[in-house]
Amino acid sequence: MEVEKNIPVPVGKAIYPWSELEVGDSFFVDNTTNQRSSSICTSGRIYYKSHGIAKSIKCRKEGSGHRFWAIKK
Repeated sequence: MEVEKNIPVPVGKAIYPWSELEVGDSFFVDNTTNQRSSSICTSGRIYYKSHGIAKSIKCRKEGSGHRFWAIKK
């Protein structure tokens, strides 16, 4: 096995638009279970906390999926 140096780490694309949400903005994810919606909320909270942003996430069941809002922390 060869060790390689200076190979850039690929940058992943965000699945959810956390960086684009202003307080009061929301997005809808269709076909989500309650367990999946909890995971999405947690990912938003972790994103904001790790970036030092004073926001949190609120989610509610809506029809066949869930809606997620950016809220003031």
